[in-house]
Amino acid sequence: MIFALGGYTRQNFRLNLDQRMRSNVDASLSTFYGTSTNGRAAEGQSGPFFGPMFLQPDVDITATCAAGSPYGSAGTPYCPVIPLSGDVANDFNPMYELANRKISQDRSRFTGSGRVRWRLRDWLSAEGSFAYDQETADSSDEQPFGFRTSSGSKTAGYLVRVTKNDWQYNTGATLTSVRRFGNATNTTKLGTSFESQRNRRIRTSANALIVGRVPEFGGADQSQLSAGSTDERYRTQNYFAVTTFDIKDRYILDGLVRRDGSSLFGPESRWATYYRASGKWRVTQDVTIPGIDELGLRASYGTAGLRPNFADQYEALAVNQAGINFLVLGNPKLKPAHSAELELGTNIDFGGGRLSAEYSYSRKKTTDQILLVDLAAVTGFSQGQWQNTGALRATTHELTFAARLISSPTTSLTLNIVGDRTRQVITEWNLPERKYGFEQMPEAFFLGRNSDLGVLYGNRWIRNIDDLYDDPAKAKLAGPGQTWSRDSVMINEDGYVVRKSAYGTPNERAIKYTYCKRQDTAGNCLQTEQFVKIGDANHDFNLSFNLRLNYRRFTVNGLLDWSYGGQLYNGTRQWAFQATRDRVQDQAGKPQNAPTCGTAQSDPAPGSCPRKALPYYGVGFYNGLDPDDYFIENGSYAKLKELSLSYTFVADQLHRLGWLRGFHEVRLGFIARNLFTITKYSGLDPEVSGLYGDPFQVRMDWFQYPQFRTFSTTVEISF
Repeated sequence: MIFALGGYTRQNFRLNLDQRMRSNVDASLSTFYGTSTNGRAAEGQSGPFFGPMFLQPDVDITATCAAGSPYGSAGTPYCPVIPLSGDVANDFNPMYELANRKISQDRSRFTGSGRVRWRLRDWLSAEGSFAYDQETADSSDEQPFGFRTSSGSKTAGYLVRVTKNDWQYNTGATLTSVRRFGNATNTTKLGTSFESQRNRRIRTSANALIVGRVPEFGGADQSQLSAGSTDERYRTQNYFAVTTFDIKDRYILDGLVRRDGSSLFGPESRWATYYRASGKWRVTQDVTIPGIDELGLRASYGTAGLRPNFADQYEALAVNQAGINFLVLGNPKLKPAHSAELELGTNIDFGGGRLSAEYSYSRKKTTDQILLVDLAAVTGFSQGQWQNTGALRATTHELTFAARLISSPTTSLTLNIVGDRTRQVITEWNLPERKYGFEQMPEAFFLGRNSDLGVLYGNRWIRNIDDLYDDPAKAKLAGPGQTWSRDSVMINEDGYVVRKSAYGTPNERAIKYTYCKRQDTAGNCLQTEQFVKIGDANHDFNLSFNLRLNYRRFTVNGLLDWSYGGQLYNGTRQWAFQATRDRVQDQAGKPQNAPTCGTAQSDPAPGSCPRKALPYYGVGFYNGLDPDDYFIENGSYAKLKELSLSYTFVADQLHRLGWLRGFHEVRLGFIARNLFTITKYSGLDPEVSGLYGDPFQVRMDWFQYPQFRTFSTTVEISF
């Protein structure tokens, strides 16, 4: 629970209906309706997990305002100004923020789908389907009139409201033929589908309120009202043909061709064609292998497309008081990114059907990526144009294992293990290399040819004196008596190379690694670089363990996730270094410094100055909030993701209860999620993903909420 928040509440209703209309016609209907209310707090730099990182450790954030305080009458709870503050700009009182700023979202969603299947012949059937999905959401963010900043200044507050209304429907028709030709069975499908979608949003904001306790736009300064809206509509149509041959129940061949058209593609590239070919050999149908019940080998190769975003093909303009600004140049030739994938795999069953394993290897290359490309200034478009350029190669290994540990009429115990490992490399990059991050996040991610996605880049602090001389400038001054001679530096208590003359003084700093990036033909260094690989956010592998126990009508299910290897960048910790709030900056637990510390020494005794001055951390390792390897940590963790318990009441039991006798089955369940985590990571939660950009590539701890621990109950009724 987070103080002063209403939390998240949700109510769902679902109805599924299957009906046989005739002997050769059946239909099914599925509907879902859900509503939710989410009273939450902001995330990132304006959220309640940001301010506490800069507070003095002995501050009482629940204290009331003292008598005579200019920030509230005596007894006013949660004063906005923190006493004895050393970083007024950042160390706001999170209790004051939570008690006064209100962020909420109300959502509702309805989905409905229907299917009709008509068996025209023994070998031929037709199927039609329809699905509808509508979601509405009303969000608000209110900072009341008179809200005070962390320095105590009054503000006029603000009000933001966003209304979203999205809907989509799709229809489809499929004709399926199943015929037998000698020892071969052929299944062929011809189909088409159509999808229509519309997304609408209206955002209204008031940047200054003039009436307290009236969170309405009528109580705002009318000169500071603003509104904006979007209306996105797009259509997609697909045609496909797929055929499968099963020969002697041991050789399986499959082929597919699909034609996709979408309004998201540029007008000159409206249609694209994709295909797939695959095959499988059930080895044990031809070869008897002792102890093996089933062994299969399979391979497939196919292509697919990745759609652009709605606005990517269009010109983007901005209207302001000065007129019209040209932002993004439209691209009528924009097409979907093209992905081609080769997959190889095998499956094996053994132990009398109690054990099974499956392995898959995938190699995928995605070309014609959709990227924003800078244009020459003469075009007049300041942000560039979305174009198809660049290529990405991904390799994935997946392994699954299943075991029926206990199997009896009343009891069963099953174990399923799923593991994977993925690596992605940019193989083609025709744009300038660049670092990137979001907001004030350290720019620890890099885009360039042959760079790995998810790899962390930044400054590395030297720990080995030999590395010092990878810098040509220092190597030239490494002779006896020169500025960077080997006897001019030392390794301090923290394992970093520092200048002897600065050791034990406020000027002591670790030294950044520098190397020669580019040389001329004579071997002279033309360009040095300090931006190097400092970590890899990609885990070595991920494993998921699912254990399920059924005893009569009781079911217990547990899910444990284990991610091993990889590093996390603790950006939340780095910012606190500037305000001297990190635990490592407390030197009280270290031995006293020698009397000679504090002034420059020509030959200090190693280990004589273990206590460091605040700038050693707050200036050196803080590094201007640029990324550096001091904040790289082990990202391994194991987390109990889910534990559930359910009991099923069958018809005989329900009949004895009288009013439930009309039901076939009732299941009551309890589910707990994110119960505990085992990790060496020093932050709140190692299971982080980026607040911005791709959450699986931009993995950095940056004042996000930790994963919530949730408890829920379920009721399922069958009749």
